[in-house]
Amino acid sequence: MARKICIVGAGTVGTATAQRLAEDGHFSLTFIDGDGARARSRALDVAAAGVLQSGDAKVTGTDDWADTSGAMIIVIAEGDTSAVREAALRIAEHAPDAVVVVAAEPVDPLTHLVVFTTLFPRGRVIGVGGAIDSARFTALVAAELGVSAHDVRALVVGEHGETAVPLSSSATVAGVPLRELLPPDRVAELERRVRDRGDGDDLPARAAAATAVVGAIVRDSRRVLSCCALCEGELGLHRVSLSVPVRLGGGGVQEIVEVPLSDQERAGLERSAGVVRERVAALVGEG
Repeated sequence: MARKICIVGAGTVGTATAQRLAEDGHFSLTFIDGDGARARSRALDVAAAGVLQSGDAKVTGTDDWADTSGAMIIVIAEGDTSAVREAALRIAEHAPDAVVVVAAEPVDPLTHLVVFTTLFPRGRVIGVGGAIDSARFTALVAAELGVSAHDVRALVVGEHGETAVPLSSSATVAGVPLRELLPPDRVAELERRVRDRGDGDDLPARAAAATAVVGAIVRDSRRVLSCCALCEGELGLHRVSLSVPVRLGGGGVQEIVEVPLSDQERAGLERSAGVVRERVAALVGEG
């Protein structure tokens, strides 16, 4: 039986995420959007693309939240504060056993909002920000050294933004520490480029990250990714949602992984947590 995945928002990120999931062929996909006509139109587009790519996913669109009932995973792909809060309430009502993946921006405070609106166990609400930043760090290291990205292990924690913390102290290339391969100034430049998101338009990466998180959960892969999760003491962080290394599998976050941090990285993570707390407070004030 196909696993039911719902995608909130039939915009660019939602459509790209659905397209990637449809290529798998083992999911039943449902777009949920306030504009039912748009949801149905996007569903048909994704289904048609799947046919051309030999996929066989069932894709539907709706504006009725009751259609999320029975969903294994719900991806919140877009929405402002009010829309995300409303989505969280509806999800809690109609799909109380679902895992929620937050890809809407700003991902850290919105993930925090969803946790405390749904009142779901914290392992069932996951933001994709750190997965994007870690992939960016990995790509930059691979390009700098002219190696395959598959040989690079590099994580980024903290806020998905200007205070993100690349974990250079534990980054490796084919098992060799990054800091043995590059001088300090080059490592610092790569870290700067991880944090410098330019115009902030990371829509393709957000869709890819959401797909990767969904895949790890569905397959119970126990894969470690950096994702936004509510911390309750792990890594010295308390009652704040930001990206940390997590082990993903059936049911969502199975474990927050206590990776080693240098003193500088730990201080950076604490600063980042402070920024996220301020943004949560501002977001709550907006909504």
